[in-house]
Amino acid sequence: MLKSGLALAAAAFLISPYGPVSLLKHHDANGRWEAELTDKDCGEKGAGLCAQLTLKTGTRLNRSSWGFPVPVSAFTGLVATTDDYSADKVHFELRRDAGTVKFDGNFDRGDGKGDFTFVPDPQYEAALRKAGFGSAEETELLALALQGVSTARVTELADRGYAKGGIDDLLAFSIHGVDPQFIDEFKSLGYDHIDADDLVAMRIHGVDGDFVRSMKQDGGHRRSIDDLVAMRIHGVDGDFKHELDDLDVGGLDDDDLVSLKIQGVDADYIRGLKDAGLDDLDADDLVSLKIQGVSPEFVRDMVRSGLKDIDVDRLVAAKIQGVSPSWIKEMVESGLDDVDLDDLIGAKIQGMDGGYVRAMRAAGLKDADLDDLVGMKIQGIDPAFARKFLEEEPGADADDVIASWHHRGSNRHHRGT
Repeated sequence: MLKSGLALAAAAFLISPYGPVSLLKHHDANGRWEAELTDKDCGEKGAGLCAQLTLKTGTRLNRSSWGFPVPVSAFTGLVATTDDYSADKVHFELRRDAGTVKFDGNFDRGDGKGDFTFVPDPQYEAALRKAGFGSAEETELLALALQGVSTARVTELADRGYAKGGIDDLLAFSIHGVDPQFIDEFKSLGYDHIDADDLVAMRIHGVDGDFVRSMKQDGGHRRSIDDLVAMRIHGVDGDFKHELDDLDVGGLDDDDLVSLKIQGVDADYIRGLKDAGLDDLDADDLVSLKIQGVSPEFVRDMVRSGLKDIDVDRLVAAKIQGVSPSWIKEMVESGLDDVDLDDLIGAKIQGMDGGYVRAMRAAGLKDADLDDLVGMKIQGIDPAFARKFLEEEPGADADDVIASWHHRGSNRHHRGT
């Protein structure tokens, strides 16, 4: 729920159709204005000449200032037609249902300044109370005027059950473009009585009717608002879902789709893994592989190494432990054969490399398999010890070397005690 956040946003920082409007409650609704005339776009098609307006209220120690563009045509009494307009003692007004903002001052070659006053409309205040929105402070009425929230809009939103949120929700709806048409469209899609905070979140993140229709699920399942917002935030759309469906990545729920998108798992990545020899992948497999940096190229190289029983868990473990195709090649070329990936992962964990294998072979352990070598590595047996023992005991094997090492250690322990 976003209630507290919305209340602060509505009272302290407005994003109007014309730009940012900073507005703090309990400030005076009258103050100073500045304006710069410009022929740049005002945010409305065909708006014509634009006034880049700045309003300032409050004292030096407690001042609020906000700026936003307004089409010159929206003012009554401002006769400027070019951006170099000059005039002394101008008076013009911005008339809205919520009240009228009156401006007095002057313009010098397109730059204007002066004082403004706001006159609330008592009938609008009465309409707010009648609709159930409650009483509004003067600064809130100024905000509603600047936002252009009409009496008709107040009634429309109240009729749809959104008066209980008060002025904060009314402002938040206007700031973020939650209008009756938006609400009605979602009602037609099966989403009735959506919480006000959710409506704002949907607007902020671009959850609209087209998005919901593109994400329609089999069996008529209706996604929650939270799921829709999460998917939109992370870029999960209908195209993404359909691509995964086409690749037979089955059993995906909404959380899976979001997780895959967050980790950067896309259709190309999945297709590459399948082409490399991995199939029947679920969302957990794909996320694990992607997190650990298992690329299709890595999978292909591991398959080419000739190892059997390559699966997702082993590939992830291999990547974590640094078992690379080049390291496997080094181990095989050092004289090991008939090894599997689990054995190699265990060897890597113990810090074994091709040099250790070759040194043990040269010491005389030509028939030692990987388990033998790992066992000796764990015990800390080095090639020098193995060579000396085998010179003294021709025909001994790896088990004998390990036993001798233990015996030597036991003797050392007894001597120490």
